Amino acid sequence: MGLFELIPSLVDWAWTFVQPEYELLRLAKKGDHAAVAAYLLQHSTEQVQAAANYIDAAGRSPLVVVCREGHVECLHMMLQHPIFHAMLPAYADGNGNTLLHHACFQGQAEVVRSLVLARIDDDIAFNSKQKIFNSKQFAFSLPCRKKAVAAPVTDVHGFNALASMEFAAVDADGYDSWSHFFVVGAHRHNSPGRSLALRPPPHEAVALAAPSAPSMESIHFEEVVKPAVAPPPPSGDECVVCFDGPIEAVCVPCGHHVMCMDCANAVMGAGGECPVCRATLCQVIKLFRA
Repeated sequence: MGLFELIPSLVDWAWTFVQPEYELLRLAKKGDHAAVAAYLLQHSTEQVQAAANYIDAAGRSPLVVVCREGHVECLHMMLQHPIFHAMLPAYADGNGNTLLHHACFQGQAEVVRSLVLARIDDDIAFNSKQKIFNSKQFAFSLPCRKKAVAAPVTDVHGFNALASMEFAAVDADGYDSWSHFFVVGAHRHNSPGRSLALRPPPHEAVALAAPSAPSMESIHFEEVVKPAVAPPPPSGDECVVCFDGPIEAVCVPCGHHVMCMDCANAVMGAGGECPVCRATLCQVIKLFRA
């Protein structure tokens, strides 16, 4: 090893005297699992806690380093220590990425396998649009139309109107309820030829019906329109206008005989309409009774 290759290692080693908690991160970078095990055994709980929380300039902690570099043996040593075992389930970096994220980003399949078998991430949720892992046991996705108030969907029948949405339940009973709602309910809603179910008539009503009675379909109702007929003239011998004089005048052409001559002449002078049918009068004739 040349001098220029030794300088970075010497600087890295010298930095441990300035910040002792950096020592574990340095050993994790090298992948020396025996040195990692010795460090965890020789240092106190407070010192291991500080070393576990140490983050370098790139934002990486000892756990992130071993997962990204694929140092499975070092990871196993850390998992056996109570400090790392307690902090692993909720561990995430400043960007919200868990250890599984970092192992997947670098393609470290063995590290991913170790993390999954250790079940350190009970609630695996990726921020990326494409999820690699999904720990929800009772979850499923369906193409749905999402109502957006800010940008409403106008092409409701087009392909772009559909979006895949995830539905999850907390247990098997909830999953069955969701499945019944989406599958059975959607089938009923979309089934062709739906008709209203009519309640059958009571047995007594069927028994009382005459067997020879015609069916409702065979009966044809015809609308009967009656011509407008003028009301019958009032009966009596008094004038319908003044209710005093005798009935003497006959209206021409309607023929109503309901007014006295004084009222008939007054009606002719006022416009000439029959007080009974409002027909235009040509004249009034005095009727002489025997």
